[in-house]
Amino acid sequence: MRVRVCPEFPVYRGDNVIGRHESCGVRLAAQSVSKRHAVIEVDDDGHLIYDCNSLNKTRRVRRVLKPGVRYALPNPGPNSKLRQTQLSLKGTIP
Repeated sequence: MRVRVCPEFPVYRGDNVIGRHESCGVRLAAQSVSKRHAVIEVDDDGHLIYDCNSLNKTRRVRRVLKPGVRYALPNPGPNSKLRQTQLSLKGTIP
């Protein structure tokens, strides 16, 4: 499974933290992305995303996500937006 944000990043089973901090598995340089912006959870039942109380919020299909609330991510296709950064899931879980 990969998150496509140009460039692509692999995501794995468990928590995949998205943000600007060097410890994030999906590290984005955009200043509109918080240091710890959102998390994609991956398990056998599917994919979930939640916002980590980010300053600029996370959106899923134009809907602002409530911080800490998990939302299903259909696979594949464009699913969520971190400010100006579009996320898409593609592939299978490694």
